[in-house]
Amino acid sequence: MEAFLPAEEQAFQYVIGLIVAHELQPGDRMYEPELVQKMGMSRTPIRTALSRLVADGVLEKVHGQRGYQVPKLSLEDMEKVFTARQALEGMIAREAAIHRTELEVEELWKVNEREMDIVLSRKEATQLNELFHRKLVRMARNEYLERSFEALYLRSSLYIFYFGRFFLDGQSRE
Repeated sequence: MEAFLPAEEQAFQYVIGLIVAHELQPGDRMYEPELVQKMGMSRTPIRTALSRLVADGVLEKVHGQRGYQVPKLSLEDMEKVFTARQALEGMIAREAAIHRTELEVEELWKVNEREMDIVLSRKEATQLNELFHRKLVRMARNEYLERSFEALYLRSSLYIFYFGRFFLDGQSRE
């Protein structure tokens, strides 16, 4: 875990890492006290990170049950998530094209070239893909699109992490 990140972000990234590594599967439960013990940090940043993951659709808080759950994924939900993401990213790309700078375009090309030129581990692929999309959404210069993008991106990532060939067939290096 990167020490310079705030504790809340460390906890957030830790849970995302468990999902990317398939250490947590859809339907699996996690509990705040276990994370406190594993990460050696106080409850407050972990609780804040878990709340953020629930708000973004990466985890669910099931009423009447303790802990948090990785959502059970379905074809219907996947279709809704990617339809919404497609619509939003089309608008983001349009706005980014309008507001772009030459430096921003160069940065996107560099991220894209790096992604294509090297054999990526899951972590590297995930980081570069996220970097590319986040740069693009920032180029749109619209905080409402950016906020909407966050939840859709994270929820759609669950489908990619659990069902994407790159994450399933062993082509990537750990």
